[in-house]
Amino acid sequence: MDFDASHAVKLISPRVTCLITTLNENGVVNAAPYSWVFPLSYTPPMVGFGSSKGKHSFDNAVRSGEFVLNLISEDFAKEAVALEKKHELNEDRVKEVGLSLIDSNNIKTQGISEAEVRIECKFKKIVEIPGSDHKLILGEVLSGFCSKVTPEGHADYTALKLLMHVGGSEFRKIGEKVEIERNK
Repeated sequence: MDFDASHAVKLISPRVTCLITTLNENGVVNAAPYSWVFPLSYTPPMVGFGSSKGKHSFDNAVRSGEFVLNLISEDFAKEAVALEKKHELNEDRVKEVGLSLIDSNNIKTQGISEAEVRIECKFKKIVEIPGSDHKLILGEVLSGFCSKVTPEGHADYTALKLLMHVGGSEFRKIGEKVEIERNK
């Protein structure tokens, strides 16, 4: 089956799902779910997320110079998705939906304590594509946290129960491990 361009981009799914926390101008943590999130570089370690201009996360990350990627697991998915609703800048929606905050190690912006994977980032750059409905926010990774690791020191993706976003209300769990030898 052939797909037109606007539907073909959705074939790059499922995608990692995060609550991105930022600090608003009043010092209140804002959290919003995103699935347009991606790794960008190992050296220096960089990540990015796509956001439409005018969203609190976009404005806060640029103004404050930092953000936290809090990967969403099935344990707190409903609370995370509830944060998608637009709200006033002075509302503390994180606590309102039943989640709690935890201090970060390297930045002022707190993370979500229920998130078993958190990545602290320093804002680096906005990438604008003329005519696009999204802008890319790029950040340098300062540190990360993962609560469940394998004996080899890698993230234990089965134990973490992270959710991936397909589109709309459809999410997927990370599935079976498959190993393929690479010729690098």
